[in-house]
Amino acid sequence: MCGIVVVYSVNGDTSRTIPMAIGASKYVKHRGQQGAGVCVITPEGTVMHHSGVGAFDAVIKPTDIEKMGRDHRLAMVQCRWGTYGGYHENNVQPIVVNSSNDIPVCVVHNGQFILMPDLLSQRDLTDDIESDTLLFARLLARYSGNDWDSHVVSVLSKTLGAYSLAISIHDVLFLTRDSYGVRPLYLGSLDGAYIAASETQAITAIGGTIVREIGCGEILKIDTSGLHVLVKGNGHQRHVCEFESAYLCRPDSMMQSFNGNRSLFHARFRFELGEAVALESPVKHAKMVVGVPDSGMFFAKGFSKECGVSDVMALLRERDSSSRLFMDDEFLGTISGKVLSKLSLIPDPELWEDSVVVFCDDSLVRANVSRALTKAAFDLGALEVHWRLSFPWIKHPCPFGINTRTYAELIAAQFADEDTERLVAKHIGATSVRYISPEGFLRVLLGGTIVIPQDPEMIFIANGGCGYCVTGKSPMG
Repeated sequence: MCGIVVVYSVNGDTSRTIPMAIGASKYVKHRGQQGAGVCVITPEGTVMHHSGVGAFDAVIKPTDIEKMGRDHRLAMVQCRWGTYGGYHENNVQPIVVNSSNDIPVCVVHNGQFILMPDLLSQRDLTDDIESDTLLFARLLARYSGNDWDSHVVSVLSKTLGAYSLAISIHDVLFLTRDSYGVRPLYLGSLDGAYIAASETQAITAIGGTIVREIGCGEILKIDTSGLHVLVKGNGHQRHVCEFESAYLCRPDSMMQSFNGNRSLFHARFRFELGEAVALESPVKHAKMVVGVPDSGMFFAKGFSKECGVSDVMALLRERDSSSRLFMDDEFLGTISGKVLSKLSLIPDPELWEDSVVVFCDDSLVRANVSRALTKAAFDLGALEVHWRLSFPWIKHPCPFGINTRTYAELIAAQFADEDTERLVAKHIGATSVRYISPEGFLRVLLGGTIVIPQDPEMIFIANGGCGYCVTGKSPMG
C-alpha cells in the first residue's frame, strides 16, 4: 500500500508547487513508511529526484527540498510499503527512467500490477530485485515517437491489476485508475494548480477544493493549457478495496464511492461498524471497551455507545512507532517482543483488576499485537479479555497492493477450514474473538440494503467491493 500526491501548476505560482506537494504529503505518509521520494520538473522540463528507504520525514528533509530550487511546474511524492519487489531501495518511488529518445518518464503508483508478459519482458536479469512499477515504467519508456497521448493510452489499455497512477512525461502529467477503481485517487484544485492524492484530507488540509474522484479506467491529462480527459471512465461497476476504509485511510478523509453509497467520512463509518458489531456480538457483562489506536478508536466508540459500556482510553500509541500491519520482513519473526513498546497499556489497577475487557480493533491479521495485549491485560488482573473486530477475517494474501503477501503470516488462514473464531481466540489467549460478518460490514458500508448472492463467497463483488482477502474471489476473475 502506498500514498501519492501530485501537484501540477497550470497558471499558478510555480514557486508554491513543491511546498504544496510536501504539505499535502504529510496527510498520506501513514500509507507507507518503508520508502519515500519526491520528483520535481521545472517549467523548462528539467527533472530532479530524491528518494530513499525509510519513513517520509527521515527521507525527505528540508535540506533535500532546498537543493531542488523553488520554481517547479510539477511535483510528485510517494510513500511506500513494499509489495511486489519487496523492500529493496531500487524499488522506492518515484521511478524515473528515460525513453528511447531520452525524454524523462516519472511514475508514482499505488497498488500492484498483474505481471503479464509485456511487463515481464522488461526485466533486467542483472538486477537483484525489481518492482512491478519499475517494469511498468520501462515498458512505458520503450517509445521513440512524439504522440505520447496515444502511447500512454495504448500501454494502459493492456495493463492489468489494481492501481492508481501518476505519470509525468516532460512537462505533461497523466493520471489514471484501474478499470475497477480498487485503489483511490482524488483530484483537487488550489490557486491555479491541480492536486491529485490518495486521500481527500491531503487536498483539503492545505486549503484545496475536492473536484472529484478520478473514475474507473479514466485517463486524465494535465498540461499548461489545463485539464483534458483522454479516456472517459469505462462504466464498470467499481470494486473498491474495503480494507482501505476499515484500516488504512485517515478518519478525517472522505470515503470512496461504493456504487452510489452515501457520502461518509471514515471516522463515521468506523463508528457505525462499532454499533453493528455490538449488535452482532455483544459482551453483555463487559466493564470497559478499549480501542486499539489508531483505526480502532472510532470503532470502539460506536461499540461502547451501542452496548452502554464505558469507552476507556487505556491504551496509547507511541507517536514515533510505525504501522502494526505493514512491517518489514526482518521484524515478522521478532515483533512479539516489540509490541508493547509501540502500544502502551495504562497500568492502573483500578482499570484492569477483576475487569471484563473488550478490545476493539479494525482487524486481526497476524495476531502478534492482540496476543501481546491479551497477555498484558490478564497480567494486570483482568478476568476476561474479548476481541471485537470491524473487518471480517483475512484468509488470503492480497495480490492488489496491500502488504499481506503470504498465507503463513495470516492467522485466520491457519484455521481456514475450522472454527476460526474459537481457534484464533485460543491462539491469542483471549476469552473470545468475534469478527464482523461480511453482511454486517457491507450493510454499514452501503447504508442498509445489500445484495445477497447465491454463492456466499461472491458477497463483496456483488455489492461493489473486492473482498479478495476475505473470500479469495477477485472482481478481475
